[in-house]
Amino acid sequence: MRHEFQAILNLVKVLSRGEILKRNDTENYNKTLIDALSNRHNTKLPPEWNIPDLYARIQILAQTLASDRRVIWRDGRGRRRETGVKEYARTGALQYNMPSGLFWLYHAGDPQNPLGIYQHFLRRRLRWMNEILQYECPSFPDPSLFPDGSWTIKTFFVLRKPYISKDDTTFYLIDNPVKKEWVFKVPYVAPSQWKGALRSAMVRKLVERL
Repeated sequence: MRHEFQAILNLVKVLSRGEILKRNDTENYNKTLIDALSNRHNTKLPPEWNIPDLYARIQILAQTLASDRRVIWRDGRGRRRETGVKEYARTGALQYNMPSGLFWLYHAGDPQNPLGIYQHFLRRRLRWMNEILQYECPSFPDPSLFPDGSWTIKTFFVLRKPYISKDDTTFYLIDNPVKKEWVFKVPYVAPSQWKGALRSAMVRKLVERL
């Protein structure tokens, strides 16, 4: 367990303690740390915390689920504001027009990346995945490589309504994360779900005919 990066980068332990960013104003420390992990500001983190992989940062932010600490800061008029670290890691403080955390990563734009932070991350991962798959595998599998009776199908379709999925991870910032591929962490539908959906559609057609 010690080799897991979340065990080394223990966010719960360091929340409300100022040794990571070497700050004197610990009142604002939790907010600054979560903002830095979510790319909210150009706050420089120490090398061991400055993780370039965006999904790994989201996994670290998920540790706030186990913390009861508060995020405290002063607004532009000097008034004291606060919210829980879990809520701040999810959406920031939207009631005070201060988005951060997962909400910021999903929706905020980046001057260097017009697509947005998370969208740019997904585009790079999809490009990486396509390069690897096209190099390793043929564009269409050869049925002769599989047992007798195997067949392949290729079809294009458009969803009639939004698709809702559930990820297999048990530790995430929100309760209903979209299902992600294990290696590249891009949204996908599991092969078993496609097989079940196809079987269900075929059964319905048979029932209609009979």
